[in-house]
Amino acid sequence: MTKVKLHGILAREFGERFRFKLDRARDVIRAIDANKKNFTNRVFSLSKQGLDYAIIVDNKKISDLHELEINKEPKSIDLVPLVAGAGFVVAAVVAGGLVLGGALLAG
Repeated sequence: MTKVKLHGILAREFGERFRFKLDRARDVIRAIDANKKNFTNRVFSLSKQGLDYAIIVDNKKISDLHELEINKEPKSIDLVPLVAGAGFVVAAVVAGGLVLGGALLAG
């Protein structure tokens, strides 16, 4: 089981802690959205307002989509708010099609 922890506004609106059986780290957004209505919409909305979230998998900040693909059976994932423009963000994962187009919409 993967322990998922949301931080900041997302934690207040959707809950702070989750546990999922994830094969890959990339599946975290789909898993949360399947359990919490409008999660991905809120991620996009916050990003448009300048509030982005970093993805931390097993205590390592993710810097590109490929890293989410190779992280198999992660033990922990944190979605942490960061200053806009400070790096790879959750909205990029959703918009990148790897999660949203490839899994969320198809699933």
